[in-house]
Amino acid sequence: MRLVDTPGTGDIFKQFDSQVHAYLKQADVVLWVISALSPLSESEQGFLRLSILPQDFPKVFFIVNMMDIIIREEDAERLLNAMQAKISRIFPNAHMLGLSALDEFCRTQSLPRPTLASKLESSFQTFRDCLQESIFLNRDVIQLSRVAMQMEQLLKGVESKISLLQDAINADPLRLKSAITQCENHTSELYSRIAQHQQQMRDKIATLSEQTSDWMNEFIQRFEKDAIASLTNFDLNDIRRDFQFFLTDKLRQAIQLCLDTHQPAIIEIAEDAKMSIFKDFQQLTDIRITGVDIASTTSATLSDMPWTDLDTLQLVIAHTSMGLFVKVLANIFTEQQKNNLKLSLETTNYRQRLQASLPELQHSISLYINEIYIQITANVEKQIEQLYQQEIEASQAAMKQAQQLGNSKEEKLTYAREGLEAALLLVTDTHSNLKSFRQKVECVISQT
Repeated sequence: MRLVDTPGTGDIFKQFDSQVHAYLKQADVVLWVISALSPLSESEQGFLRLSILPQDFPKVFFIVNMMDIIIREEDAERLLNAMQAKISRIFPNAHMLGLSALDEFCRTQSLPRPTLASKLESSFQTFRDCLQESIFLNRDVIQLSRVAMQMEQLLKGVESKISLLQDAINADPLRLKSAITQCENHTSELYSRIAQHQQQMRDKIATLSEQTSDWMNEFIQRFEKDAIASLTNFDLNDIRRDFQFFLTDKLRQAIQLCLDTHQPAIIEIAEDAKMSIFKDFQQLTDIRITGVDIASTTSATLSDMPWTDLDTLQLVIAHTSMGLFVKVLANIFTEQQKNNLKLSLETTNYRQRLQASLPELQHSISLYINEIYIQITANVEKQIEQLYQQEIEASQAAMKQAQQLGNSKEEKLTYAREGLEAALLLVTDTHSNLKSFRQKVECVISQT
C-alpha cells in the first residue's frame, strides 16, 4: 500500500488543486484532513463536490486534526457534530474522526500533552483500527471496485461510439452529406450558432464581473467605515507595521468569496452553452450526439468532468496575480511612510491620507477583477470548444465511415449493421454485468 501526502487545496493562488486532482485519478481511498481551526471552508467544499464526489470513491475518510487546541470536551463534541453535518450533505456515508497528530507525537515521545490527552489517545487508536479494518483488510476489494468503475466508463464510451455509427449508417444519404458539410465548413450555420452561444456566455460572465466589482466597492466602503475609521484607537507604529498586510489579506479573502459565490453560476453558464451547442448539432445534422438522445445527455454534463480543469479559481489564479492592487497598496503605504517623516506622527493624519487613496485602490481592484473574469471566460470557452470539437470529430468520422459503407453493396451494409448490433449487445450485457458486480463489491466494502 502506498500513502501519498498531497498538498492542501484552497490555497489563495490555487496552484495545488490540479496536483491533488492528478493524484486522485490513481487513488483507491481518500483521507481528507481538515483543520479544527478552519473546518471545511467553502473552497474545500467546492473541491469535494466537483473533484472528489464525481469519482465515486468506495471509501472517503474525513480527519479533523488539531483537536488538541480545544480544551473542553463539550466544545470538541459540538465542533465534530457541526463538521459531520457539513460533510453529510456531500458524503452521507463518509467516516469522520477527530484527532490530534501533535498529541500522538507527544505521547510517543513522552512529551507534555494537552488537557484531553486520554480522549485524543483513544480517538487516534480508533483511527488506526478504522484504517486496519476498512482499508488494509479490504484493499483488494477496494481496488476491484475502482477498476470496475473505470471499466464501466470505458464501456460506456464504446457503447456510445457504436450507437453513433449505427445512427450514421441508418441516416438518409443526402442528410448525411449535409451533416458532414455542417461539420467541415466553418462558415456553416452550425458554427454560426456556436459563435452566438459563445457570445451569450461571454455576456453572462461579464455581468458577473460587474457584480463582483460592485460587491468589492461596497466592501471597501464598509471597510473604510468600520476599520479605517477606527485606526485612531491604535498605536501608529503598530498600524504602519501591520495594517498593509491586514488590508491585503482582507481584500484577497473578499475577492475569493466573490469567486466562490459565482462558481455555481459560471458552471451553469458553461453547461447551458455546451448543451445549446449540442442541441444545435443534433438539429442541424439529425445525428444523435455520442449515440444518445440529447435529452439523456443532461446527465453527461461538464460537472461530470474532472472539474479541476474548469474550476473557477483554478482557471483564474493560474493566470492572474494580485499584482495590480498589491502594487497600489505598496505605493500607498510607501507614500505614507515618506509623508509621516515630514508631517505630524498622528494616526488621524495617517487615516486621512489612507482614505484619500481609496479611489485609486478601488480602480485597481476593478481592473484586477476584469482581468480575472476575462481569464475565466477564455478558459471556459477553451474547455467547451475542446468538448464540442471532440464530439464533432467523432461524429464526422462515423458519418464518413457510414457514407463509405453506403456506397458498398447491400450485402456488406447488412453485414455491418448485424456486426454493430451484435457488438452493441455484447457491450451492453458486459456493462450490465459489470455494474451488478460492482454493486456487490461495494456492498462488501460498506459493511466494513
